Amino acid sequence: MATHGQRNFGGVHAGLLSHGAAILDVALWDLKAKANDEPLWKTLGASRPRVNVHLASCSPTSNDADLSEWYATMSREFGFRAAKLRVGADQPADMQRLGLMRQALLQHASAPALMIDADESWSPKQAIRNVRAMEEEFDLTWVESPTLRGDFLGLKRVSDGIRAAVCAGGNLEFAQGYLPHLHHRALDVVQIDTASCGITGALQLADAAFGFELPVALADSPGNTHAHLAGALPYCMSMEVSCPASNDVFTTGVRIEKGWAIAGDRPGSGLEVDAKALASARLQNTPDGRRVA
Repeated sequence: MATHGQRNFGGVHAGLLSHGAAILDVALWDLKAKANDEPLWKTLGASRPRVNVHLASCSPTSNDADLSEWYATMSREFGFRAAKLRVGADQPADMQRLGLMRQALLQHASAPALMIDADESWSPKQAIRNVRAMEEEFDLTWVESPTLRGDFLGLKRVSDGIRAAVCAGGNLEFAQGYLPHLHHRALDVVQIDTASCGITGALQLADAAFGFELPVALADSPGNTHAHLAGALPYCMSMEVSCPASNDVFTTGVRIEKGWAIAGDRPGSGLEVDAKALASARLQNTPDGRRVA
């Protein structure tokens, strides 16, 4: 019989294999589109290369002034009509920041969609209590990852106990991990991330969700390349965006305009990375001691 440590190692090893297979799958689809000399969305069979977008949460460590400026600027310059806020640690502060986010979006959008992301930080009872308190003041579109990713029964309890939709799934390691969530109707919006399941897995999951009459939402992606995938899915509700334009490290053919992501016509995914700029990117210490660009 395997020990607890062996089971844990096996899970980590399997997770790495899953991510590796997903990365390889994405790369092969990109190569196929380039071999066809066409954008990835055409290779995938999409006829409408654009998708509604929502803005990813600003940094949890941002002060209130920076938070307001972030959402207002992104809404003004790129037309975001929907945005997400990371919550979970401090309910009064979460309520205040949610109000600031709504107010910033209202400067440029008449009826903004508000999402929150608890990042699996609540138990089902905590999630229901906290979200119900928020819903007394705010009309929430969805609550993302309110409890542990594998707790499909807990997610079902949350879904039944609040008005907002429950959105989760992007951090599941395997496509098979979605099956109990779908079977128990634990999700209202199925989140998909090609970093975990690849493009092939994403197409399969979207078809499965459609069979349960559920929409899908696409997680954030480098260069917003998920925009190519969105048009090939039967019911894609929205795509998350954290960086709406090219930067010093990469350029992308995907444009964010008036609250939409438009995939463009570059061959493949349209993502081009400057390896020299990436290698020379300045590293910084994060609060937990990690080094990131």
